Amino acid sequence: MNATASLDDIVIPALRRGIRRAPIREQIARSLSDLIAAGLLKAGDELPPERELATMLEVSRESLRGGLQLLADRGVLDIGQGTRTRVCAAPAADEAPWPDELQDMAELTDEAVLGARLVLEPALARLAAEHIDDTTLDRLKKLVEAQHGFDNDPVRFQISDREFHLAIFRASGNPVLVNFAAQAYAHAYAHRRDLMKHHDGIALAVVAHESIVEALEARSPNAAELAMRAHMRTIEKLLHGLPSSQRTKA
Repeated sequence: MNATASLDDIVIPALRRGIRRAPIREQIARSLSDLIAAGLLKAGDELPPERELATMLEVSRESLRGGLQLLADRGVLDIGQGTRTRVCAAPAADEAPWPDELQDMAELTDEAVLGARLVLEPALARLAAEHIDDTTLDRLKKLVEAQHGFDNDPVRFQISDREFHLAIFRASGNPVLVNFAAQAYAHAYAHRRDLMKHHDGIALAVVAHESIVEALEARSPNAAELAMRAHMRTIEKLLHGLPSSQRTKA
């Protein structure tokens, strides 16, 4: 190896090659698998209608159908005729969204996962403010606008929330950090759905998302970092205030 080669020279091209190899339908299947494997979507949950879901993920309906069919073939989704697509099982263990070393740990605490997000996501928001383009900003605005209608719909919100955060990660321009942050987000924390059910979790998240988008649109790294940090702190505060009797184990 060339002694003068940097980490970015070696790692980033390899990550980009891996991303480009994956067909769109596989990426869609993986996105939904991540949410299901993390327990953010559960057996019995109905996915949004096809047109809406395709818009949310910014893919064609043909590609979406391909991704949904992949998961149906694996027994993860049930695609009925004339009915909404429904989650019917968790993905197989080898499709879990986090690496083996995390799966092997007896338990990751909510505090550990949130701690990782507190380190990574404000830094990525700061970088995103420096590099974000108008196309990504427009997408973030549309996601947040739609989220205002998801107050009582955690399924739609979870899908949209994932797209929101991943778009910011990618806008940072650092695929290495994107990979780490996506793993932390995918693992989630054990009681995220409980926050949506027992607190104004969705409404508070949407307000935070608006603040983050405003900072990104202003191209203010400091404001973007602070807005994302405040978002993570709000999640942490809500989690600590959630009575154990209201927690549904993932």
